[in-house]
Amino acid sequence: MEASYPAAERPALLARFAAVRAPILAVGTPDGPFGTPAAIRRGLGYYVSSPRIQVQLTPSAIGAEAPGHFGLFHARRSGGFWADTLRWLSDGQNPWPDSVIDPGRPIPA
Repeated sequence: MEASYPAAERPALLARFAAVRAPILAVGTPDGPFGTPAAIRRGLGYYVSSPRIQVQLTPSAIGAEAPGHFGLFHARRSGGFWADTLRWLSDGQNPWPDSVIDPGRPIPA
C-alpha cells in the first residue's frame, strides 16, 4: 500500500481487495511503461482471495511490434487479443498458457 494513502483507511481498503474472489488474469506487454511485471505483480498481491495468473505477451502473440500501454484496447485487436480474452471470460481458460510469468510461484500479499 502506498505510504501516501491515509493509514486509517488502509485496513478497510485491503479488506475490499481481499473480498474479491473472482479469478484474475493480468496481462502485460514488454513495452508497457506502467504495467511492468513488477507493478502488475504488486497490484495482484492485494487480491489475496482470488486465483491470480500473470502473463507477459510477446509482440508476436498480439500481432504488434510495440502495442504500448493502451495498444491492446485498439479495435484492430478485436479478432485476436479480444477474442482470446473473451475465451478467458467465458470459460476461464488462459488463452496464453505459455506466457505465464513464474508459474507456480506464489504472488505475495
